[in-house]
Amino acid sequence: MARIGLLAAAWVMVVCCGLGIAAESAPESTIEIGFAQTAKLGHWVPVTFAVPAGTEAETLELSVIDGDESPVVYSAPASPMTTDAGTAYQGLCRFGRRYGNLTATLVGDDGQSVISQSINLETANANLASSTDHLTLLFGGSKELESSLKSTFWITTGDANSSLVRVTDFDALPNTELGWQSVDRLIVSCASAVGLESLSSQQWVAIRKWIGSGGSLVLIADPDNLPLINETPLAKLFAPAKARLKMLSSSRELERFVGNSRRRLINRNEPGIEFADVSPIAADVSVLLAAEDGSPLVTQMAEGFGQVKFVAISLEAQRLMDWQSYKTLLEKIFDSRNRDSSVGVTKPSGEGPKAGSAVTHFGYDDITGQLRVPLDDFSTVRFLDFTLIAILIALYIVCISVGDYLLLNRLVKKMELTWITFPLIALLFCGIAWGIAKATRPARLQINQMEIIDIDINEEYSRGTAWIDIYSPSGQNVDVSVSPTTAIGLDVTSSSVTWQGLPGDGLGGLETKTTTGFKRTGYRQETGGLSEEGGYQIRQMPLQVSSTRSLVSQFKIQNPPTINSQLKVQRDRLSGTVKNPLEVTLYNGKVFFGNYVYLMKKPLQPGDVVYLDTDSDEKTIRTVLNRTSSQGTTDRDLGKTQSLPWNPRDRSLTRIADIMMFYEAAGGENYTGLTHGYFSKIDCSHLLKLQRAVLVGQIESASSLLVDGQEVKELYDSSVSMVRVVLPVESKR
Repeated sequence: MARIGLLAAAWVMVVCCGLGIAAESAPESTIEIGFAQTAKLGHWVPVTFAVPAGTEAETLELSVIDGDESPVVYSAPASPMTTDAGTAYQGLCRFGRRYGNLTATLVGDDGQSVISQSINLETANANLASSTDHLTLLFGGSKELESSLKSTFWITTGDANSSLVRVTDFDALPNTELGWQSVDRLIVSCASAVGLESLSSQQWVAIRKWIGSGGSLVLIADPDNLPLINETPLAKLFAPAKARLKMLSSSRELERFVGNSRRRLINRNEPGIEFADVSPIAADVSVLLAAEDGSPLVTQMAEGFGQVKFVAISLEAQRLMDWQSYKTLLEKIFDSRNRDSSVGVTKPSGEGPKAGSAVTHFGYDDITGQLRVPLDDFSTVRFLDFTLIAILIALYIVCISVGDYLLLNRLVKKMELTWITFPLIALLFCGIAWGIAKATRPARLQINQMEIIDIDINEEYSRGTAWIDIYSPSGQNVDVSVSPTTAIGLDVTSSSVTWQGLPGDGLGGLETKTTTGFKRTGYRQETGGLSEEGGYQIRQMPLQVSSTRSLVSQFKIQNPPTINSQLKVQRDRLSGTVKNPLEVTLYNGKVFFGNYVYLMKKPLQPGDVVYLDTDSDEKTIRTVLNRTSSQGTTDRDLGKTQSLPWNPRDRSLTRIADIMMFYEAAGGENYTGLTHGYFSKIDCSHLLKLQRAVLVGQIESASSLLVDGQEVKELYDSSVSMVRVVLPVESKR
């Protein structure tokens, strides 16, 4: 027996050693989340699944939990890409919580799993930032530049949680615009962005489309590597001519820019500083800083709904980094809020709720949370008063006790009949409850929606965003997708519809740290692939009894055939003509430009042309967005105005939409007491100072969803559809 035991032990050791060697020799699969392991909750983010070389599959599935803690599988055709580490597959998903598991699975053409891996989000080496955080990517950049930028962003945004991620490996960058959705700003430092030329044409196209959809690009030149600047596809945005080397002999204008002329960068008898001269610049480019001879040093321009900024001097030059005003220079260049800008209102102290004040007791701290309140209010759903419920409960207790006793003991005189009367009374009140429920609830699905459609006439960046709440009176599973035609009659070229999260750490918020513990039914999100055609759609989404689901739809649309508005600016005032380019009537038309708003005196019919000088009333932005009124008639108050404080209880969708569309121009967080981080790219305040006018109007009908493949316009309880058209403005340099 002892000999048998020794042989068995030896055999076990041999098998274990063999398994250990096999496990050690087999290449491991890895999962990379977002950008350098950084992602934002509630946004589309790329997930890269690196697998052993030669692994082939038909479908990539990513399984996580959504904002309601329901399991969701994101499924897309698997397209392998080659990286330095081997073979990898990339897909897109959205994280609803910081806890739970992420499972990546490659599925073969036979429907069987080829390889799968799961990681725990709480223990994984990943940073899941808040849904309202400001995420900046830095391509290249030295450690010193990265450190300086982090401190600069903390100063300019006032948010220590804003994330700056330095990217040095460009292989796994997304090649679709949707994969860049969570990024707010991209900084490219040509002096140290090694490998930038290896980006594929698809990746460059995705970056440019992301900019056009509201992203912000800052391109920092490297005078020692002009070919890299000239060969970068994005350089053509702002510089029709190729960059050439030039010498900055005087730093006087640079010192004026930072506001300190005593801290000189270039002293007498010192050599100048090289910079990349891109003059002559495009006609619609704004010069923020120029040399004494007029050569542009810092320029800015609008690109679709986003913006591009070019810095002609390398911010990694040691001489510049040793300058005492270096951090002030960074603040001036990267201050995205433009706190000193003349656009918008002067943020008055004491007016409106402040961030972190009593406004947060409403359960939200982002304006998206306030938007959720009216969308969740259905006119066909009536809530019972608690008094009525209490009366019914008391009446039921009286009937099954005193009433039943008096009936059987005094009248019928047969107490044994309580075995019949008690169930009948219970059934009667169940019927009453059922009847009340039927009378106060609709018989079929109900939908509330607010939609903002943006049209850019120069490029194919026209887009739409719809926030949708679906109420279901009964439990069911439905397929949801975007209708192929918008409310303004333009075709949808690509789309996505998905769950909408609630920013914050309150009940049901994306940042909450506790789970409800309820087991929920899962569903799928499917796509035709990581291309611009087709789009993400929901399959078999569970709707609970008498409950709502919040969704968000984003889509690209074709531009109108022609837009013939002719506008020009004279002494910061706008004049010229505006034409309605759509086939629908625009109500409550307004043209925003600079510090002013031009209110149309009548609705704009299709093809109507109006003259701003005669057909509109000029108001300041503060008057329109902040509902400014006179303080009083006394000598002390005469001529003074005050803003109507923001009401966190306001349920007007048009009022909320106005603030979302021009959040910073209205005063931002200082006016509303709420952030606007979750859908920050909806804010087009920056366009008002980049030689763009924005025509805003409301239309009667809204775009609709497809539920189980069918149009459901008859199911809409309420809908608000706003249209913005970005128009160029002619100006004299």
